[in-house]
Amino acid sequence: MEHLKELRERRGLYQKDVSAVLKIDRTTYAKYESGASEPSFEILKRIARFYEVSIDFLLDFDIENQKTEKKPALVLTPDEEQVLFAYRGFNDKGKEKIREEVYMMTISGIYKNSNDFPRLDNEGGAL
Repeated sequence: MEHLKELRERRGLYQKDVSAVLKIDRTTYAKYESGASEPSFEILKRIARFYEVSIDFLLDFDIENQKTEKKPALVLTPDEEQVLFAYRGFNDKGKEKIREEVYMMTISGIYKNSNDFPRLDNEGGAL
């Protein structure tokens, strides 16, 4: 699981941050990063969901002969990563409220920075 430390550090997170989200002890997560221990399948699924990567990626499973088109990685600024990390900590009702607020801010145009501000539909999705 050699990618864990890199994934965490790229997001500017500490082991305690990630372990809290995963609901595991920090020392357990540290063992996963160091390779001293392997997570259960359930924890592996949580890690993959949190970092938005495949379990294959976490396990370094390489399918060299398969040709699949990969989407380019989305590059976020540290501020954007912080907002996304905070968003993931909310329950469904909190996330819905955030999407509603962002939608209202978007349609009002008051906080618009430039012409390339994304337009959102009434569900909070990009048009």
